[in-house]
Amino acid sequence: MAGRSDHNAPGPQDFSFLNQSGTPTDNAPGQPAAEPTTVPEFPISTPPTPPVQPVAPLPARKTPAAVVAPSETSPATVASSRQPAWLPGYAIAVTLLLILLAITGRISLFSSAHPLESLPDVRPLQPGEFQIIPPDAPLPPEHALKLNESRRFGDVILTPLKVTHEPVTFEHFQTHTPEPRMTSDAVLKLWLRFENVATNYAFLPYDTTLMSLRHPEFATDESTRANSGLNMSGTDAAPRILNFLHPAGSNFLLTGQNVSHPVKPGEAVEVFVASAELPETELTQSSWTWRVQFRKGVHQPSGHGVTTVVDVAFDTSEIQMAATPPSVSQ
Repeated sequence: MAGRSDHNAPGPQDFSFLNQSGTPTDNAPGQPAAEPTTVPEFPISTPPTPPVQPVAPLPARKTPAAVVAPSETSPATVASSRQPAWLPGYAIAVTLLLILLAITGRISLFSSAHPLESLPDVRPLQPGEFQIIPPDAPLPPEHALKLNESRRFGDVILTPLKVTHEPVTFEHFQTHTPEPRMTSDAVLKLWLRFENVATNYAFLPYDTTLMSLRHPEFATDESTRANSGLNMSGTDAAPRILNFLHPAGSNFLLTGQNVSHPVKPGEAVEVFVASAELPETELTQSSWTWRVQFRKGVHQPSGHGVTTVVDVAFDTSEIQMAATPPSVSQ
């Protein structure tokens, strides 16, 4: 919650054998008819047939009670008496639950794909529920990218374009009127290009909810759990930098982020992921890794998005520094 996985799941297994009773069918042909006997030309005397005497029926034989029903102490009776009355209903409930989870895309019953290849979206997770991806967990093959390197994941082609160092600006979500009083200090922005290669549906590969997703919801300290951010797979010497925190229900949009409208099949969109505000001293680090969680498609039977993660590596020398605006004389 479906969007398509990078790896095709195995086809459904053949369970037709469950309909077989296991009793062999007697298909042997009948015995051939005997050839007719040649009738002699001379008469043959036949001895008289004795009269048939009726045979009195044998008296009915009583079946021992032990044969009719097992004794109370037999193994079959003991096993039956020990089976809880609720067990059949419990088995049915578990089966129905597994079927429901498979239909909604929460689990895959016949998938051998990497566990981080296809992940739940914000929905169908319950309020307050958060599925953490361990920072040291190895990603699926081919999920490490560099700038200007394109790769397909599910129903999107992802291309990391550039990294800029500039402030975040805001505009009203309806009027798109700029709000200069909310401008942030300079942050890093990772620009991504998503192309929808699906043939029959539109969706949002990325939005502010995914960018700011964390637990607790508004936490910003080192104990915050998040699946996207800078240095999530970096060295111990490099501090972790969370993504920019912007509530999904805000009346303001991040100017130029382009995450308000679903991307139609065949179309592409350029979005950015913003980091939290960071001091200039952090830019002395030589290399960076930005882990990004995004939607690679939609599980269509349930309507839930399917996400995955990539690591985008870049050097400080590749960061494009924004020009300092000229000072305004009073």
